[in-house]
This record gives sequence, C-alpha cells and structure tokens, in this order.
Amino acid sequence: MRTNHRFTIFLFVLLLEFSTLAVTQVNAQKPAGPDRAKQAAAEFKQLLDLRKRVQMIPVNGEKREPHKSFLKANEKSVVYNDPAGQWILKSDLFWDLRDKYSDLVIADDIAWEAAQNPVAGECEGYMNCAVYLSQITAVRYLGLYPVGKHNKAALGELRDLFGTYADQSKSGTSYSPPEEASDKGELQKMLKDIDTVLAKVPAAEAAETRGFIKTIAGRYK
Repeated sequence: MRTNHRFTIFLFVLLLEFSTLAVTQVNAQKPAGPDRAKQAAAEFKQLLDLRKRVQMIPVNGEKREPHKSFLKANEKSVVYNDPAGQWILKSDLFWDLRDKYSDLVIADDIAWEAAQNPVAGECEGYMNCAVYLSQITAVRYLGLYPVGKHNKAALGELRDLFGTYADQSKSGTSYSPPEEASDKGELQKMLKDIDTVLAKVPAAEAAETRGFIKTIAGRYK
C-alpha cells in the first residue's frame, strides 16, 4: 500500500508539472495584445521625435536656451559627435527598444532605425574602422532580420562598401588598410563574422558581397 501511495503522489506531481508546462507554452505562443503593440509604437515615435529634436540643435547651440536645458534633461540619451559638430541620439536606445519588443512586427523597423542612426566619431579613411562601423549597423540588422523588410537597403550599403574595398585592393587604395599583424588579424575576424551573417541572407546581393569579402580577406592576410 505504501508503494502505491508513493506512486500516486509521483503521478500527481508529474501531471501538475505537465499542466504547468502546457500553460507556459500556450502563454508563450499567445500573440501580443493590441495595447502592447500601441505602447511599442508610442515609444518608438517618442525616440524618433527625440532624435528629430536633437538634430535641430545648431552648432554651439548647447550654450544657449532652450537647447542647454534640453540637453541637460536628456544627457543620458545624447552624445556629442565632435567631427560633425552636432549632437546625436545614442543608438543603444533604439537597439534596447528593439529587444524589448522583439516579438512584435514593429521591431524590424526599430532595428533599421537603430542601424541608420548616426554614430559618433570618424574613421578618416581607416579600413578597419569602416568595417567595424558596418558591423554594428547594417550587419547587425541583417543578423536579426536576414529576410527583413529593410534587408535590400542594408545589403546595398554593404555591397557598396565592400565592393569599393575589393576593387581598390587589386590596385591602388584611397583608404588606409591595416598594416600591423594585429590590425590584419582584427580585420580578418570582422570579415569572418560578417560573412557568417551574410551566409544566412538568401539574396543575390548577399552572395555578391560575400565574394567581395573573400577578395579583401585574401589581400590583407
């Protein structure tokens, strides 16, 4: 009788766990409600409006009102892009919002805006810098949305960049390629990582760009 009692308890616990798992799976598969979608759209618009407001700040505008107070109130969201002489919105705000609503359709548009958002600094023709910049923008977008609604535009940017490098690597260069072994190693790793992302993008432009990357990798070993 004691054995049967233990077996009954075991079955009860097993059934309870199975029921909990089933409910969890149903909830996980349940589509997001309209309220959450509206909230995502509202937060996205808020970021876009904030970026537009930041772009309105003229050169040296931070020294006078109303820009001075505005920048103070949003100091955690903005950064000064010295080469361009302008204030810009931090891209992480868009990427974080995309992660927050990754299960919604709007996340694709948020990721693209993140990829298109200006990045502080200037590469000054240094190849490794430009490749890295592509990696944290268009490549990052394609890694999330290989068949996303903006994948053609993202691929177009990468094809132009790597196509130019591939052509010039066969002749003279108008940019600064890596010369030190450590810099070449850095470039090779970035190219490999980018190629891995593009390998999952089912588009002719992706295959073409991978060809350019192969040429560049072969030139700067």
